[in-house]
Amino acid sequence: MKTIKWVNILLVITTLNLCLLEVKAHSQPNTETFELLNQKISNGNIRRIEILWRDPAAESRSAISPEELDKKYFQKRNLLCTQRKAKCLELGDALLRGKPTIPDLNSDPDFRWSIKFFSSKNDEPTVSIYLDGSGTNGVVNGKRSQFSKSLVNWLNANFFKIPSGSAR
Repeated sequence: MKTIKWVNILLVITTLNLCLLEVKAHSQPNTETFELLNQKISNGNIRRIEILWRDPAAESRSAISPEELDKKYFQKRNLLCTQRKAKCLELGDALLRGKPTIPDLNSDPDFRWSIKFFSSKNDEPTVSIYLDGSGTNGVVNGKRSQFSKSLVNWLNANFFKIPSGSAR
């Protein structure tokens, strides 16, 4: 009888470990996405970068989702890479320095930044990134990620220097 209990316990532990591995595999960010994106910026295949900002100090009743941020941002900037290639390349470098890592799936990020990259072919974003106010939790193309501070540091240092044209 004790042997059967131990076998059942081992089966449960093995199943839990497999579930955890599956969650990690699905949440493991694709660092190749950033490398490819940086290459596309360098090659001129990214036409425009749209950055949305909502003040992290602004209170909200619940965490801001990516969909809400797309509708309720405070300011918007468009970087036209044909005219401001140096700034686009700087952002690409910040992306590489801020490569995503495995996220904390227990947190509920309150998104305050959106960065969307548009190719010269269509008006759908090639890559969409959302970051919380701290810049450490986010989503890359719908996949949860955690970042180093280099990306949000670049955004904080450069966002308000980009000509506005479309503030809300």
